[in-house]
Amino acid sequence: MNISGNWNYRWNVIDPIQAEAGYGVPHTVEVNAIWGPDNVNGGAPASYKTTNAAIVPVVQAYWTSFIRSFDPNTHRLPGTPVWEEWTKGGYQRLMFQTNNTHMETVPLDQRERCAYLSSIGVSIAQ
Repeated sequence: MNISGNWNYRWNVIDPIQAEAGYGVPHTVEVNAIWGPDNVNGGAPASYKTTNAAIVPVVQAYWTSFIRSFDPNTHRLPGTPVWEEWTKGGYQRLMFQTNNTHMETVPLDQRERCAYLSSIGVSIAQ
């Protein structure tokens, strides 16, 4: 099998309790949906069983599709968008959001910040 694709995403699943506490969308919170809220030792936000429950099968289908076929689209849920590959010139990523998952282009100002951080990576040993 040839594994040659790259896919990028942004997790924008808003948990009301985390948002009210000022956390926004915490880093790595998506693992609760990938593995399922009952499979993460009780650490999943409560909304992953209520208002955000719909995102769980969406992300699980993309992830299991990639595991099965090395392509997140082969076995994705019907009606979900094609997860386009990341290209250096396209800057396209899948934005996961409950009931609004779609492809988006990374904004120019964010690309500029990423380019700057990449440019200093060696000097800061990252």
